Parts: sequence; structure tokens; C-alpha cells
Amino acid sequence: MKNFYIDLNEYSSKKPRVIKQLIFGAIICMILTLASLSVSFRMKSPIEWFFLITILYFCLYIYFAWLTFKTKLYVKADENGIEFKFGIRSKTANYINWDLIKRVGIGYAYISFFKKSGKRRRIQLGWLPYSQVVEIKDKVAELCKHKGVSYEFVDFIRYSKSKEKK
Repeated sequence: MKNFYIDLNEYSSKKPRVIKQLIFGAIICMILTLASLSVSFRMKSPIEWFFLITILYFCLYIYFAWLTFKTKLYVKADENGIEFKFGIRSKTANYINWDLIKRVGIGYAYISFFKKSGKRRRIQLGWLPYSQVVEIKDKVAELCKHKGVSYEFVDFIRYSKSKEKK
């Protein structure tokens, strides 16, 4: 069995994901700051408390940004299963056991694992560079072939051709 490990820690690979997470964190920080301002005005507390709380939110945002840049993203597979880690927390890895998989659907920007229980787990790859998406899909297809798991490459609907037939 060929094990593989694809490291996604290059900044060019992480850039779209990092930007989305930083924007999300900035929006949350702004919402909390505005909520603190409104509470401060309603309670008629000194403005110094508001600035102290705003500095605290800013420090938390800097910590969130540091965690986002420091995170390790990867895809790895072995004899037992396949693991995708795309989140900033250390325990956000998606581990899928090969014994539980009935079939795999490989789309343009995702991979869907259909389990024997009837549930489906979809892994989104649209935020990665095209070369890494192709590499991940090829490796997953190769592993499926080796493990005897049925897989299919899902095509998109060509709307221009379907309209001509009508």
C-alpha cells in the first residue's frame, strides 16, 4: 500500500483559507466592540473601560491571527484510513476509516465519501490551488483502486448542451 502525505503549509496554498478566517475574526471583533460600546453607554460607565475591553478584543484577534498563520494543514493516508486537516484547531482533522467506506465520488472541487451506514462526508477542496487539488484527487483514486473501493469521477452538467436538446 502506498501511503502518502501532502503538505499544504505553503502560504500560496493557505492564502485563501487564511484570508477568509482573518476576515471572519475581524468581523467578530468589530461586532463585540460595538456591543461593548452600546453596553458601556447604557450603563454610563467611564470610557476607559470601553478602551480596555477594545484592547482585549484586539489582543484576542492578534492571537487568532497568529494561530491561523501557524496552523499545519495536510492530507495523509495509510492502510487504515485517510485524514484531512484543514482547520486551525489541532483536533479538527477529519479521519475516515477505509473499512467504513462504500464508494467515493470525486468532483471538481470536492471528494465525497459514502459510508456503508448511508451517511456521506464531503471534503471541500475549492480553496486549494488547482495543482494540489489534482494531486489529492489522483492519490485518492489510486488508493481507492488499491483498497477495492468503488470510485467515480463526477462530471458537471453542461447546461448549454442540455438546452440545445430541448
